[in-house]
Amino acid sequence: GMFPSSPIRPRFAFDLNHLLWASALFLYGAPNISAWSGALTAYLTQKGFDVPSEDALHHPFGTALMYFQQVQQQAAGLAHNIVQEARL
Repeated sequence: GMFPSSPIRPRFAFDLNHLLWASALFLYGAPNISAWSGALTAYLTQKGFDVPSEDALHHPFGTALMYFQQVQQQAAGLAHNIVQEARL
């Protein structure tokens, strides 16, 4: 599936697997969204896609990752609450 870069009028959508991978990567190393977006820009350019600049992906990816991690935390909290209520 895909995850939007913002909740209102997203310009981009990112693959959920990439967001999961980036979340795991940033747990074990310094979060470097600039390096990630630069690498993605280079990769997409090599594949023939027209990407205006690294900055075109930097902010949307950072925003998508932030919202994605918030949704993950909320889902984990809801699941925890459901399990706790079921034990009562």
